[in-house]
Amino acid sequence: TSILSVTRARLLMREGRYDEMEALLQVELERTGTAHLARMRPAILGLLGSLDTVKGDIKRSIERFREAEVLYRALGDVEGSRMSLIGLAQSIAESGAIEEGLKAMDSVWALMSQSSCTEPALEGELLLARAVIHHLSSAYEQALSDVAEARTRFIRAGFELSQLGSRIYEAKILIDAHRDGA
Repeated sequence: TSILSVTRARLLMREGRYDEMEALLQVELERTGTAHLARMRPAILGLLGSLDTVKGDIKRSIERFREAEVLYRALGDVEGSRMSLIGLAQSIAESGAIEEGLKAMDSVWALMSQSSCTEPALEGELLLARAVIHHLSSAYEQALSDVAEARTRFIRAGFELSQLGSRIYEAKILIDAHRDGA
């Protein structure tokens, strides 16, 4: 089923088996044309968007995240929509449009405020994504501030692996800042 395939695709991505992941998701994407599988399409597009980013195909990544967000919104899936917007903002920033990426990230914050979202894990993901954008632009102090705030949210949510990931990313920022003399 598509749900199992999406789970398998996530595992393949973690293992760095990108070609297998892409082949699996392409088959599943074709299958989402049937009514009972249509709800899986945005999740598959989001994973493919993430894969495109990893592979350096930023233009395609942006297209897939945009389509996923529209589909999630049509399904009324607020969290899926937000996660797609986060991926979209990061992809836009990766394309070199840092300010546009930050504006897109601000729009996600605005959506969260409008819906009174107080989900600490989602806030942490958003802060970590914003840290990536600041890091890309060599705004190291802001990146470190965002990472620290993200870690606070992950602690509140009890997300131990995300806490660890934020510490690792913080170290990367510090290394880059030192290398650049910041």
